[in-house]
Amino acid sequence: MITALIALGMLLVAYGLMSTISNSLERPAAHTINDITDANTIWRADIPLGFEESVARKKCPVPLPQGARHIQYVDFYEYGGFMHCMRFEAPLSVCREHAAQLIQAFNARNNETQKSNQAPLPVRPIPLDQSTTTVIGHYVRDQVAEAARASWFEPDKLTSGEMWGRSGSHTPMIIIDSDKGVFYYLRTD
Repeated sequence: MITALIALGMLLVAYGLMSTISNSLERPAAHTINDITDANTIWRADIPLGFEESVARKKCPVPLPQGARHIQYVDFYEYGGFMHCMRFEAPLSVCREHAAQLIQAFNARNNETQKSNQAPLPVRPIPLDQSTTTVIGHYVRDQVAEAARASWFEPDKLTSGEMWGRSGSHTPMIIIDSDKGVFYYLRTD
Protein backbone atom coordinates (compact mmCIF):
# COMPACT_ATOMS: atom_id res chain seq x y z
CA MET A 1 0.00 0.00 0.00
CA ILE A 2 2.77 2.42 0.93
CA THR A 3 4.62 1.55 -2.27
CA ALA A 4 1.47 2.27 -4.28
CA LEU A 5 1.05 5.66 -2.54
CA ILE A 6 4.69 6.56 -3.19
CA ALA A 7 4.32 5.55 -6.83
CA LEU A 8 1.11 7.59 -7.09
CA GLY A 9 2.81 10.57 -5.47
CA MET A 10 5.75 10.33 -7.88
CA LEU A 11 3.34 10.09 -10.81
CA LEU A 12 1.46 13.20 -9.65
CA VAL A 13 4.72 15.12 -9.20
CA ALA A 14 5.88 14.04 -12.66
CA TYR A 15 2.51 15.00 -14.17
CA GLY A 16 2.65 18.41 -12.47
CA LEU A 17 6.19 18.96 -13.71
CA MET A 18 5.29 17.91 -17.26
CA SER A 19 2.19 20.12 -17.18
CA THR A 20 4.30 23.09 -16.07
CA ILE A 21 6.86 22.45 -18.80
CA SER A 22 4.15 21.99 -21.41
CA ASN A 23 2.40 25.22 -20.38
CA SER A 24 5.65 27.19 -20.48
CA LEU A 25 6.42 25.87 -23.98
CA GLU A 26 2.98 26.80 -25.28
CA ARG A 27 3.18 30.40 -24.13
CA PRO A 28 4.96 32.83 -26.42
CA ALA A 29 8.36 33.87 -25.16
CA ALA A 30 8.52 37.21 -23.41
CA HIS A 31 11.36 39.25 -24.86
CA THR A 32 13.22 41.97 -23.07
CA ILE A 33 14.30 45.08 -24.93
CA ASN A 34 17.86 46.46 -24.57
CA ASP A 35 18.49 44.55 -21.33
CA ILE A 36 22.20 43.94 -20.72
CA THR A 37 21.38 41.28 -18.12
CA ASP A 38 19.44 39.13 -20.61
CA ALA A 39 21.48 37.19 -23.18
CA ASN A 40 18.36 36.81 -25.35
CA THR A 41 17.29 40.43 -25.33
CA ILE A 42 16.20 42.24 -28.49
CA TRP A 43 18.54 45.15 -29.19
CA ARG A 44 16.51 47.93 -30.78
CA ALA A 45 16.95 51.51 -31.83
CA ASP A 46 13.46 52.64 -32.84
CA ILE A 47 14.19 56.32 -32.38
CA PRO A 48 16.63 57.36 -35.14
CA LEU A 49 20.24 57.67 -34.00
CA GLY A 50 23.14 59.64 -35.38
CA PHE A 51 26.26 57.87 -36.62
CA GLU A 52 28.37 58.57 -33.50
CA GLU A 53 25.64 57.52 -31.06
CA SER A 54 24.93 54.32 -32.96
CA VAL A 55 28.62 53.36 -33.08
CA ALA A 56 29.06 54.21 -29.38
CA ARG A 57 26.19 51.88 -28.39
CA LYS A 58 27.92 48.95 -30.15
CA LYS A 59 24.61 47.14 -30.70
CA CYS A 60 23.95 47.78 -34.39
CA PRO A 61 24.18 44.34 -36.04
CA VAL A 62 25.83 45.66 -39.19
CA PRO A 63 28.82 47.98 -39.70
CA LEU A 64 27.77 51.50 -40.66
CA PRO A 65 29.26 53.82 -43.27
CA GLN A 66 30.37 57.36 -42.54
CA GLY A 67 27.52 59.59 -43.63
CA ALA A 68 24.76 57.31 -42.34
CA ARG A 69 22.07 59.17 -40.40
CA HIS A 70 18.68 58.38 -38.89
CA ILE A 71 19.93 54.88 -38.05
CA GLN A 72 17.43 52.34 -36.74
CA TYR A 73 17.98 48.65 -36.10
CA VAL A 74 16.78 45.44 -34.50
CA ASP A 75 19.17 42.67 -33.48
CA PHE A 76 17.06 39.66 -32.49
CA TYR A 77 17.93 36.14 -31.33
CA GLU A 78 15.47 33.40 -30.39
CA TYR A 79 15.89 29.65 -29.86
CA GLY A 80 19.07 29.50 -31.90
CA GLY A 81 17.67 31.67 -34.69
CA PHE A 82 18.49 35.27 -35.46
CA MET A 83 17.36 38.28 -37.42
CA HIS A 84 19.20 41.50 -38.14
CA CYS A 85 17.37 44.37 -39.72
CA MET A 86 18.59 47.90 -40.13
CA ARG A 87 17.62 51.11 -41.83
CA PHE A 88 19.57 54.30 -42.39
CA GLU A 89 19.49 57.32 -44.65
CA ALA A 90 22.47 58.49 -46.72
CA PRO A 91 23.27 59.81 -50.18
CA LEU A 92 22.61 57.17 -52.85
CA SER A 93 26.33 56.84 -53.61
CA VAL A 94 27.04 56.01 -49.94
CA CYS A 95 24.22 53.45 -49.89
CA ARG A 96 25.53 51.73 -53.02
CA GLU A 97 29.14 51.73 -51.88
CA HIS A 98 28.16 50.30 -48.50
CA ALA A 99 26.00 47.59 -50.11
CA ALA A 100 28.95 46.55 -52.27
CA GLN A 101 31.26 46.44 -49.22
CA LEU A 102 28.81 44.30 -47.22
CA ILE A 103 28.32 41.84 -50.09
CA GLN A 104 32.10 41.61 -50.66
CA ALA A 105 32.66 40.97 -46.95
CA PHE A 106 29.93 38.30 -46.95
CA ASN A 107 31.48 36.59 -49.99
CA ALA A 108 34.93 36.63 -48.37
CA ARG A 109 33.61 35.13 -45.09
CA ASN A 110 31.50 32.58 -46.94
CA ASN A 111 34.48 31.52 -49.07
CA GLU A 112 36.70 31.08 -46.01
CA THR A 113 34.23 29.26 -43.76
CA GLN A 114 32.13 27.19 -46.15
CA LYS A 115 33.65 25.01 -48.80
CA SER A 116 30.34 24.61 -50.58
CA ASN A 117 29.17 24.90 -54.14
CA GLN A 118 27.29 28.09 -53.32
CA ALA A 119 28.21 30.78 -55.80
CA PRO A 120 29.29 34.15 -54.42
CA LEU A 121 26.69 36.88 -54.37
CA PRO A 122 27.00 39.30 -57.29
CA VAL A 123 28.48 42.62 -56.26
CA ARG A 124 26.03 44.67 -58.29
CA PRO A 125 22.44 45.78 -57.83
CA ILE A 126 19.33 44.35 -59.40
CA PRO A 127 17.14 47.28 -60.48
CA LEU A 128 13.60 47.22 -59.12
CA ASP A 129 10.68 48.95 -60.79
CA GLN A 130 7.49 49.78 -58.93
CA SER A 131 5.85 46.36 -59.33
CA THR A 132 8.95 44.32 -58.39
CA THR A 133 9.80 46.74 -55.59
CA THR A 134 6.39 46.16 -54.04
CA VAL A 135 6.68 42.36 -54.26
CA ILE A 136 10.27 42.26 -52.96
CA GLY A 137 9.50 44.86 -50.29
CA HIS A 138 6.54 42.86 -48.96
CA TYR A 139 8.63 39.68 -48.98
CA VAL A 140 11.45 41.33 -47.02
CA ARG A 141 9.05 42.89 -44.52
CA ASP A 142 7.29 39.53 -44.01
CA GLN A 143 10.62 37.88 -43.08
CA VAL A 144 10.87 40.01 -39.94
CA ALA A 145 9.93 37.97 -36.87
CA GLU A 146 6.77 39.14 -35.09
CA ALA A 147 8.64 40.05 -31.89
CA ALA A 148 11.09 42.18 -33.86
CA ARG A 149 8.65 44.07 -36.12
CA ALA A 150 9.31 47.77 -36.46
CA SER A 151 7.13 50.43 -38.07
CA TRP A 152 10.22 52.10 -39.57
CA PHE A 153 11.24 48.97 -41.52
CA GLU A 154 9.13 49.49 -44.63
CA PRO A 155 10.89 48.50 -47.85
CA ASP A 156 7.42 47.70 -49.20
CA LYS A 157 6.74 51.47 -49.49
CA LEU A 158 9.39 52.05 -52.19
CA THR A 159 8.44 53.18 -55.67
CA SER A 160 11.84 52.52 -57.23
CA GLY A 161 15.06 51.08 -55.99
CA GLU A 162 17.54 48.26 -56.20
CA MET A 163 18.30 45.00 -54.47
CA TRP A 164 21.71 43.65 -53.47
CA GLY A 165 22.28 40.12 -52.21
CA ARG A 166 19.39 37.67 -52.19
CA SER A 167 16.88 36.03 -49.94
CA GLY A 168 18.03 32.92 -48.16
CA SER A 169 19.20 31.57 -44.87
CA HIS A 170 22.11 33.54 -43.39
CA THR A 171 22.33 35.63 -46.58
CA PRO A 172 22.15 39.43 -46.60
CA MET A 173 19.41 41.12 -48.57
CA ILE A 174 19.72 44.84 -49.10
CA ILE A 175 17.05 47.09 -50.58
CA ILE A 176 17.94 50.68 -51.44
CA ASP A 177 15.27 53.31 -52.00
CA SER A 178 16.97 55.19 -54.82
CA ASP A 179 14.47 58.08 -54.66
CA LYS A 180 15.02 58.86 -50.97
CA GLY A 181 18.47 57.43 -50.20
CA VAL A 182 17.21 54.88 -47.66
CA PHE A 183 19.17 51.67 -47.04
CA TYR A 184 17.33 48.58 -45.72
CA TYR A 185 19.26 45.50 -44.59
CA LEU A 186 17.85 42.12 -43.59
CA ARG A 187 19.61 38.90 -42.66
CA THR A 188 17.89 35.94 -41.02
CA ASP A 189 18.61 32.30 -40.42
